[in-house]
Amino acid sequence: MSKSAAPMVGDEPQLSGLLDALHSLIHQGRQRALRAVDIVQVHTCWEIERHIVEFGKGFDPSNLRYVRLLDQAFPIRDALRHELSWTHCRHLLLVSDTTAR
Repeated sequence: MSKSAAPMVGDEPQLSGLLDALHSLIHQGRQRALRAVDIVQVHTCWEIERHIVEFGKGFDPSNLRYVRLLDQAFPIRDALRHELSWTHCRHLLLVSDTTAR
């Protein structure tokens, strides 16, 4: 910025107004982004539920609890052997010692 373009004392109200306007724009943009994320999350959950209802036999409350426990016990999917059946996985969840599991 050249010396001639530097804000003058009389320009401070304009600069303050500009900063307020920019602050407001940033705040509004963040609010819109949060709302958009919320909308996408609701739609995603709805789609997941639709798939479970339409295609998911065996998604009763008990099995859904097992799915949640399995995710918590084995957050890295490849930590489980691919040869294990769902029954094997449920039995593994009954083992309380994490090292033994």
